[in-house]
Parts: sequence; structure tokens; C-alpha cells
Amino acid sequence: MDSKPSKKRLTLLVLRAQSGDRDAMDRLLEAHQDELFGYLVKMLRDYSDAEDALQATLLQGVFANFMFEQGNNLTEFVRQLFATSPASGFTSDLLITSTAFWIWSFREARLKGMRNWWLYVVLNLTVGLSCAFPLFLYFRQIRIESGDPVST
Repeated sequence: MDSKPSKKRLTLLVLRAQSGDRDAMDRLLEAHQDELFGYLVKMLRDYSDAEDALQATLLQGVFANFMFEQGNNLTEFVRQLFATSPASGFTSDLLITSTAFWIWSFREARLKGMRNWWLYVVLNLTVGLSCAFPLFLYFRQIRIESGDPVST
């Protein structure tokens, strides 16, 4: 898309996307992808990291697909998480591991003087632990290697 849609067109796309129109959602993402990427480059201060973060953000479409199909039905979402024994085991394991990560990373972030710790929790909840944990370790290592007295 060469330019952003008009305010009226944008409102129509949002309404269509909310009603489950995947094409409308794709158009919304396309219209704002460059703006989001620019924000990520500014926040992360690295083009490559921003590309990775943008890809991770767009992966949220997998979760968004459930929301399109089921609406904001939190009860159904939780029921699906524990629908079978394997799903229950996987969900429980993920919840326990995520909680341990949040506690550990909060402590580490404070000890190392890392700002915006909450972003890793948001990333964990929206994309997954498999993205949040390595990204936290990466930025933690950068902080350690910076030689800042707070990070030693």
C-alpha cells in the first residue's frame, strides 16, 4: 500500500477486521508496518534487532486468528488450553516456566540496571517464551559487556 488509508477507510477496515475479515486485518498491518518498524528501530537502536522484533510482533497473527474466530471469549480460550491431557500438561508447563522466567528476569533486570523489563513479559504473553527468553539473554549480555558498573 503506497499511502495510509483515509480516516474513514481506516475506520471501515478496523470494523471489518473486528468482525473477522482477515483481508482487512492484512491491510491494516500493511498500512502501519513501516510506522511500527520505525518505532522499533528507534527503540532498539539496531536495524537487525528491529527486523526480528517486527517479525515476532507479526507472528501474533496466530493468536489473533483464535480471537477472530472466537471473539473475546476468554472462557473458551482457557477451556481450549486445557481441552486434553497433553494440552493441559503443555499449558501447565508453559505457565510454570513463564512465571519462573518473569521472577528471574525481573531480578536480573534490576541487578543489571536494564530498563523496560515489562517488554519481555509482553513479548512472552504475545509471542511466546521461546522469543522473550533469548531476547532477554541477548540484551542482558550486551548490558554485561558494556562495562557499566551497574551491570557487573
